[in-house]
Amino acid sequence: MDRFLQKTKLLNYNHKIIEDLNFKKKWAHLTKYEKIKQIYNFVQNEILFGYPESDNVKASDVLEKKYGNGITKSILLMALLRSNGVSCKFKGLKIKKNIHNGAVKGIAYLLFPQKMIHGWAEVFYKDQWVVLEGVTVDNNYLNKILSMYPKREKEFNGYGIALIDQNKINNSWNEQNTFVQRGGIVEYLDIYNSPDDFFEYYKQTLTGIRRILYKKLFMKKINKKVMKIRNGNLKIK
Repeated sequence: MDRFLQKTKLLNYNHKIIEDLNFKKKWAHLTKYEKIKQIYNFVQNEILFGYPESDNVKASDVLEKKYGNGITKSILLMALLRSNGVSCKFKGLKIKKNIHNGAVKGIAYLLFPQKMIHGWAEVFYKDQWVVLEGVTVDNNYLNKILSMYPKREKEFNGYGIALIDQNKINNSWNEQNTFVQRGGIVEYLDIYNSPDDFFEYYKQTLTGIRRILYKKLFMKKINKKVMKIRNGNLKIK
């Protein structure tokens, strides 16, 4: 299991900002259950859901910026878990882009490919691997979106959320699999020791001119919209 505790370029848990956080939170002194629960809750709700510059971001950068998507938040989650002695690995997937419809519109939406890479962390707990994908979207944002659609269907897709059954949301750590974008999965890829290994086989969602346009013209606008929704300052038409 040692390979599931290793530090990597992306899982750079020896960085000072991560070491300082671990010291402040004192996670190392907790039981394994409490370690997972508290680290999961921190990444889920203290690192806000948003649209980062790229997918292959170092854990220390995610912590510093305090926002991210499914892949980047999973990178931070894995770094924090491993630095506290909890084994974890990375599962690669592809999701349909329409789960982002609403948060991303117009030309920015057209930049996104029909299938986008996605990934989640799996933690080894009680002799089995448990999915922690629910960490992707913070609860404040999720609850705000759901409150804006009181007459939504059983399934819900949009604004970065893809629920199979909105009446049975399992995004809280309770020793079982957690999900918040499961309804958007179109392809399951392999399991990797680390996200670094994943990116050796798969390019990030936006590359070349698409990435430049996204970064220069749209990323800040998209994240401002997400923040307005979270704060209740944007009405959905």
